[in-house]
Amino acid sequence: MHRCGACQNLNVILTGEAPLQFGDYQLWEIVGVGANAVVCRAVRSDGKTVAAKVFYAHREINNHSRREFTREIEQARKLDHPSIIKVNTGGERNGVLFLELEYFDAVNLIEYLNIQGPMAIDLACEVGARAAEALDYVWSKFMIIHRDVKPQNIMLNSHGVVKVCDFGMVTAHESGEVDVSAVEGTPYYLSPESILDGAYPDNRSDIYSLGATLYHVVSGQPPFDLEEIMAVVHARLHQPPPDLRKVRADCSTPLAAVVYTMMARDPNYRYDTGFDCGEDLRRAGRGERPRLIDTNAHRARSNA
Repeated sequence: MHRCGACQNLNVILTGEAPLQFGDYQLWEIVGVGANAVVCRAVRSDGKTVAAKVFYAHREINNHSRREFTREIEQARKLDHPSIIKVNTGGERNGVLFLELEYFDAVNLIEYLNIQGPMAIDLACEVGARAAEALDYVWSKFMIIHRDVKPQNIMLNSHGVVKVCDFGMVTAHESGEVDVSAVEGTPYYLSPESILDGAYPDNRSDIYSLGATLYHVVSGQPPFDLEEIMAVVHARLHQPPPDLRKVRADCSTPLAAVVYTMMARDPNYRYDTGFDCGEDLRRAGRGERPRLIDTNAHRARSNA
């Protein structure tokens, strides 16, 4: 493990049979790679298997940054939900920031698609419902939004257990304006307000992203699957949500209606809460008509 001399980004390479020693951890294999970090299956000095998320980018570890990172860890450790990857601790080793997470032997939904193909309707409804419950928990209890809900951040194991990972730990009141220039890659899953200058996303933005994720895992392709980034952005802002039934003939009308509502361009026409969304997803999974959708206005009504 070393830093590039030019850009100071971290290179993490695990080869051979011997583990890489990182502080109190032995890193055995890479289980996930993201834009900012690599996640490894690790064994602590006490023998417990965990996941170590090691951040690439060089960051000066001064008192201020250490306090900020410690604050973020403490906030993340408060999240205790069966459908959220648990953060145990974190810190810094030789100028490298890391998090210790629970180890969850599973695949993300993109990996599932690559192995199994488009997901069965009833399974997609259950996966979506559990993810929606996790989003509802962090919003209702902590006013936290994820901001990066996508297939890569939802995990599913062979027993049907679902867990959401990579919470950004950004509260609605702290998020401020969206920096459009900071949006990287094709924004398949971002809500329209997330790519508008001066927008203030709330929990309904995560609901949109979850709807786009479900569209992808059910159809096998992301919504607004266009070649040019700006074409995707334009479609996201100006076209109605796509209809799942047009890309998958056996998609049920209830699920198509729920996903359509989740992906409404105007947040006021989406579900008000992840709980309401999860309830309708479970109804759709049973083949029942969603209760929280106004078919005339194409919006989800609150329980009030």
